[in-house]
Amino acid sequence: MALRDLRPRRGTVEVLGKRLGRVDMRRLRSHVGPRHPLRSPLMVRDVVLTGLMTSVERVPRWSPTHDETAAVEGLGGLRGLGGLREARRPVLSRGQRPRALIARSLMPSPQPLLLDEPATGPDAAGREQLIDRLEVLGLTRFERASVLVTHHLEELPPGTTRAMLLRDGR
Repeated sequence: MALRDLRPRRGTVEVLGKRLGRVDMRRLRSHVGPRHPLRSPLMVRDVVLTGLMTSVERVPRWSPTHDETAAVEGLGGLRGLGGLREARRPVLSRGQRPRALIARSLMPSPQPLLLDEPATGPDAAGREQLIDRLEVLGLTRFERASVLVTHHLEELPPGTTRAMLLRDGR
């Protein structure tokens, strides 16, 4: 609901003090990270930059600043994608794709980091690497709340401080 993938059947939803339905979602997305599906075979660095623009494509006639380029490089290294910045997204492995999307989500420095099943897709080794990187991320870079949605408790990073279990919407 925070990403507007679902609407509540009753009641209201507030994200960062803004009531959904009464807030410009483009502005809100810059605080919770992009969620748009990517369609084009963008290079990894462009995938990450679309997070800054909260768009699915690079904005025409726009160039990142030196600081933004440095941020892309830093996030690529943190996510283990530093050597792949020129690679196109479709050629990434099933383990590398979610890491590129997490780096994309981090570009606008979201206040809560929302991760919707980030470990879906990679094989067992890729899942372990992703969980390890999420733990490093939580300890070294991201000092804000994060929400990770998963169907598998073993995918929770070791530093998880709270968990909410849902069953039948409760």
